[in-house]
Amino acid sequence: YKSTHYVMRKIPAKDVIWTMGSTAANASTKVREIMHRVKLSSDYYMGVYEFTQGQYAASTNATSPFTTWDLIDSSLYKYFPLDKCTFVAMRGKMKCESANPTATSVLGVMRTRCRLAYDIPNCAQWEFAARGGLPGNIPVAGKTINEIAWSSANWTQDPAVAKRVAAGGSVSPHEVGLLPCNAFGLYDMQGNYFEYTTDFVVTDNESSWRATFGEQIGTDTDGQPIYGDPPVQTGTTSSTIAMVSQKYSDGTGSNNMSLGRHAAGRKATTSENGLGWRLIVPAANGGFIQ
Repeated sequence: YKSTHYVMRKIPAKDVIWTMGSTAANASTKVREIMHRVKLSSDYYMGVYEFTQGQYAASTNATSPFTTWDLIDSSLYKYFPLDKCTFVAMRGKMKCESANPTATSVLGVMRTRCRLAYDIPNCAQWEFAARGGLPGNIPVAGKTINEIAWSSANWTQDPAVAKRVAAGGSVSPHEVGLLPCNAFGLYDMQGNYFEYTTDFVVTDNESSWRATFGEQIGTDTDGQPIYGDPPVQTGTTSSTIAMVSQKYSDGTGSNNMSLGRHAAGRKATTSENGLGWRLIVPAANGGFIQ
C-alpha cells in the first residue's frame, strides 16, 4: 500500500462547521493563516499516504525520473514521497485554466486507468483532513508534534536517514507512514513534505487570501461568518501555489509547523525537492468519473 496500490480514507467533512487557520499561539502570525469558519458541502476520499515514488511508477508504467536521495538501502526508495514533479506535470494545467487534469498528466493517466476522479485537494479540504476532527494544531490526541511529524528536531529517530547521514549524505525526507496517523487514518499530514493544493495566491495579504475563502453562506451561533466551498479560481495570472504542511528540514517552533497555508514562491512550473502530493477523489458516485 506504499508502492503498488493507493489506499484512501473517506473524510466526513460534509456540513461540519470548523475553524480553518492558525493562531499566533500555534506558531503563526501570517495573513495566509487567518482564522475563519468553514462548512464544506461534501465528503471526499483522501490518500492515506503522500503519493510515493513507487505509486508513480505503478500508475504511469514509468520509472520515477525524480530524486533518489542516494539511499543506503535503495529498496526503500519506492516508499518515499514523489518529489521534483511540477504541478503542471502532475495535473497538466493549473486549476485556473482547467477544472480537471489533462489526459496526458499523471492524474489524467490515473483517471483513464481507474475511472476515478483523482485530483489534489484545495487548502480547506486538506486542512480539515489534517486536523482529524480535532480543534488544535496537533491532530493526534495525547501526542506531541515530535511524535507525529518529521522535522530537523527528530530525524535521527529514522534509522534509514540516520544511516545515510552517517555515510556522508544530507538529511532527506522519510519513508511514508512511519509515525502515528491522525484520527482519520492519514499519515504525515504534518512533517516530511510540503503538499500541493489547487489554491493559487498572488501575495501574502488579506485580500489575496480572502479570495480563496469562498462565499459567506451563513452565521455561526456566536455571530462569526461561515464560509462555504472555496471557489475554483479562474482568471488569475498567479502561478504561485498555496502549499500546506511543512517539509522535513523545518524545525519544531517554525511557523511551518502550523496547519496553515504557504505560498513562499512555489511555482507551478518549478521542480523542487520537498514538494509532494496527496490525492483525493470526491465521495459522490463512489468517486467514479461520470
